[in-house]
Amino acid sequence: MGLKIKKVPKQQKSNYKILKNFRHNTPENMYCADCGAKEPKYASVNLGVFICSKCSHLHQLLGPQVSVVKSIETDIWTAEEMQNFLIMGNANAKQIYGAVVRNRPVTLDYLRQKYDSLSFVQEENKRNSLINKRKTFFGNYNQSQASSSDVDYETKYLNEMEQLISMGFTKKKYNLKALILTKGNVQKATDLIINAQAKHQEKKTLYSTMEYNPTSQESETIEQIENMGFNIKSNTKTLLLIRKVNSFFFFLYKCVL
Repeated sequence: MGLKIKKVPKQQKSNYKILKNFRHNTPENMYCADCGAKEPKYASVNLGVFICSKCSHLHQLLGPQVSVVKSIETDIWTAEEMQNFLIMGNANAKQIYGAVVRNRPVTLDYLRQKYDSLSFVQEENKRNSLINKRKTFFGNYNQSQASSSDVDYETKYLNEMEQLISMGFTKKKYNLKALILTKGNVQKATDLIINAQAKHQEKKTLYSTMEYNPTSQESETIEQIENMGFNIKSNTKTLLLIRKVNSFFFFLYKCVL
């Protein structure tokens, strides 16, 4: 049986890489902010936390006035949502909402206490300070949502774009994404671009050194992908992706058994 591939928009591919790096580069982000499950694949955009699939369903029941849930892999994130989310993360959110409570079931009532009433922050003066910080964070999110469609970033960051180009970064599309994520900070944008280029080169090296030896089933899957209209630039890269996906499904199969 061939593998069905869902085409992901280019914008989300880029956002997913950034969100995935943000998750892996901070230890607290590697675990669900509510139950502690490893490698959460969802996030509450306005609360600024990574959450697992199970907790994401409860967050949705809280309603968008409390928690706006998105997948870090498949949902489209605006530049403003990305900016706001990257400021927070689980480590900062833990100071506001409290740490994961071990050996306690995550329920809808528990999440309301944690995120809506801040019941797990005990000191009153600290509580008031954190409530103000939370309101500021929410305000930034709501403001960015209201004004995101009106911003002309190419004009806003014209001078910064010229600086990046003069430094040898000639791909305007990537420059603009980096400037949006760093709010026009040329130095931070430069670091983002350099890191992205380094990781891209690592992957290219991996693909170039990998032996292309697909099985008959893998060859069939690659042919199906081509017939679906996808532009395959590297058969080796596609083969590696197929093996990763098949390995994941094999792992699930073993777990079920």
